[in-house]
Amino acid sequence: PHGFVTGLLDAVNPGDVVALDTPGQFLILRLRSTAAGARLFARDLKEGLGAARVGVAAYPDDGRDADALITAARDISPESAPAVVASDESALVVADPKLHELHALARDLARERVNVLLLGETGVGKEVFARRLHDLSGAKGRFVAVNCGALSPNLVEALLFGHQKGAFTDAKADAPGFFEAAHEGTLFLDEVGELPLDVQVKLLRALESRKFDRVGESRQERTLTARILSATNRNLDVEVAANRFRADLYFRLDVFSLTLPPLRARPTDIERMAREFARQVGARRAPPTEPEVSDEVMEIFLRYDWPGNIRELRNVIERGVVLARGGMITPQHLPERVLQGARASAELSSRPKPLPEPLEGDLIATIAAPLVADLGDHKTVDLTAFLDQVRDGVDRACVVKALEVSRWNQTTAAKRLGVSRVTLIAKMKKYGLAQPEEPLAR
Repeated sequence: PHGFVTGLLDAVNPGDVVALDTPGQFLILRLRSTAAGARLFARDLKEGLGAARVGVAAYPDDGRDADALITAARDISPESAPAVVASDESALVVADPKLHELHALARDLARERVNVLLLGETGVGKEVFARRLHDLSGAKGRFVAVNCGALSPNLVEALLFGHQKGAFTDAKADAPGFFEAAHEGTLFLDEVGELPLDVQVKLLRALESRKFDRVGESRQERTLTARILSATNRNLDVEVAANRFRADLYFRLDVFSLTLPPLRARPTDIERMAREFARQVGARRAPPTEPEVSDEVMEIFLRYDWPGNIRELRNVIERGVVLARGGMITPQHLPERVLQGARASAELSSRPKPLPEPLEGDLIATIAAPLVADLGDHKTVDLTAFLDQVRDGVDRACVVKALEVSRWNQTTAAKRLGVSRVTLIAKMKKYGLAQPEEPLAR
């Protein structure tokens, strides 16, 4: 439509190349953009123009020639298209469908001002998610992040709520706390499950009344204007049952709870994050470099469990860039724990699995019916050819389903099937499978 084309041309920058590929499909080449910048542009394009489908591919991560880049861009569905969820070096590329849904939900929650409790293992990106909620909220004040587990037990109350001069031995002057520092902004209480019970009481009162006072202050109540977001890697139901966390505070914090999945459950994100972290580390070097991550390293990353999640992946990449001197990161640049963990995972997956029980009943009767009928008519049958046909039929059906539920991401589908990506590609060629084409925009 004319309106869409006009909007598209208005959205691009000088120097961008726009071409009509097929009816309803446009190609945009951004020569002066980083991969993260291209993803932000794609997100804004989809939201601003209502494009039906927007794919992104970056050189050299997604391909080194035009055909490879265009194919990579088409491989990304609207729901799983990578999005940058922060604009600084804490930015994460999100391709996993479930996490993509959570980040989409962040837009709805951002302006509601309700308390949100973020759950998940350490290192899964809870603070990044909290910062995204703040950035999308349009709040006037700052985003203040506090690690409750790192606060001194004797000073935690004074640090959170502030204190008056003389409130305790070392209180030489009045001092505001984190609650005031986040005035009209967002206060993010990370590891909130570590707060002492007496501080939990005061926090509950502040959340319920939207009032608080500094330690040593008795004549003045201050208004709580900050939005409270919190996070923990503890199971708060267990903590409440053990009387280590107040149930009423738990319910007050948990107006809306979101659980961020661990990195090992997000194989579609691992490769993209690894390359993005390598790009960030390389850009900080003097002089800047363009580190690459070898295919062998990516295979190791996909087998490793990542107990430290995103934080661990970032640290492993940073170590690799240093050891590789800004060049290609290979297995020799990885920590031994990662190599050993990947080997253990590979050995476990390669162990022979118990054979399933023989098929019985209607299913096997249906499959064998043609041969049984021929044998009943005293005909000769080719049992080997028939079994090959059945096996290929089952194989093809499983490959198609794995690709569909993985949104045609070959790495993820291969992992679901327990085969290598090379094997999966061979099967796709054997069965003539190709990702269904959809218009990039209309």
